[in-house]
Amino acid sequence: MGKESSCPRCGTRSHRLHQNHRYLVKDLPWGETFIFLEINRRQFKCKKCVKPFSRNVEY
Repeated sequence: MGKESSCPRCGTRSHRLHQNHRYLVKDLPWGETFIFLEINRRQFKCKKCVKPFSRNVEY
């Protein structure tokens, strides 16, 4: 994952990490084994807008 992202409001590139959000996605079981996908969604803070924003989750 990249270490910077563009603010969706003003377009300014930011590398200031605000926080990480971890999401757990549950899939259908494979036999008797449960399948989970853990996604880390980074949240950055814009220097110009002074507001946090999240990166888009890419598939």
